[in-house]
Amino acid sequence: MPRVSVVMPVFNAASVVADAVGSVLQQSFGDLELIVVDDGSTDGTASVLARFDDPRLRVVALPANAGIAVALNHGMSLATGDLLARMDGDDIARGDRLERQVVAMDADPSIGVSGSWVQALGRPGLVFRQPLTDAAIRARLQFGSAMFHPTVMVRRSVLADAFEYDPAWVPVEDYELWTRLARNPSVRFMNLPETLLEYRLPSPSRVDYAARQRRATVEVAVREAQRAGRVGDDVEARGALQSLVLRAPPEPGGWATLVDQCVVWSAADAETAREVAERWALIVRKVRFVEIPAMVRGVSRRSRGRAAVAAGWALYGVVRRRRWAEGVVEASRRVRARLRR
Repeated sequence: MPRVSVVMPVFNAASVVADAVGSVLQQSFGDLELIVVDDGSTDGTASVLARFDDPRLRVVALPANAGIAVALNHGMSLATGDLLARMDGDDIARGDRLERQVVAMDADPSIGVSGSWVQALGRPGLVFRQPLTDAAIRARLQFGSAMFHPTVMVRRSVLADAFEYDPAWVPVEDYELWTRLARNPSVRFMNLPETLLEYRLPSPSRVDYAARQRRATVEVAVREAQRAGRVGDDVEARGALQSLVLRAPPEPGGWATLVDQCVVWSAADAETAREVAERWALIVRKVRFVEIPAMVRGVSRRSRGRAAVAAGWALYGVVRRRRWAEGVVEASRRVRARLRR
């Protein structure tokens, strides 16, 4: 029985799946099985997979395209390892990915779910990061996913039938699962501060997919916030949470409610307060000039009249969006530093 079962759902990935499969079979950690679930591909994916001659590879074909959640659940039901690892058919795992995660999880048996950072495939300088500790991950999970799905390794012991992927939540089936796991305080999360996977960026043409992903992320966050008693059925409160989730300015009349929500969330714990502060800063940076008056009015109502502070934050955010302005700010800093010498 292998220690690690890697589950890889694929659909019409003939042009890229060989690299993905090869990156798993060539891992420095060899005590593994790779279960590839061909989710009704019609482009020759099956022929590419048939070229591999490795007893650790098991290819299972679904009769028709059923979707990633169904394919994942089927693959996990066939897995025999006590550690289940995720992988997508268009990404590439670093050669020591599994070894690094197994070592980390063996070093701390309390960790139930581990992941890592990812690098954009073909772009070494573009690294996507997630929080590292259990507390920081749980704080981020209140507003969106805090694990890169293709990097995840989970102990079989923390999963049960109730914790399968829910097809109703595609394309955020992973985020929805993590939030359910996070309801159990004994399930601990971690991310390694290493880029263990090269991630293929989604095609810019998948605008509808991205929009559906954003909407579904908001719905999951609202559901969990309601469970925690932080958001009710109030439309304005839901709108404020949506602003935090999407890190986008609220409607012109929603700034006061957003400030109220920031106060409520920040009172939860230090990591949540830090996460909310980061999201607030990103929201402010997106404020347009024409929105500044509405922001100042809304924030000053909840800031004891400190409208000047609110306006300063708004202007700073708008200016920081422009590269030329960032250059001016940096140049002025250098000038001031020289004058102080």
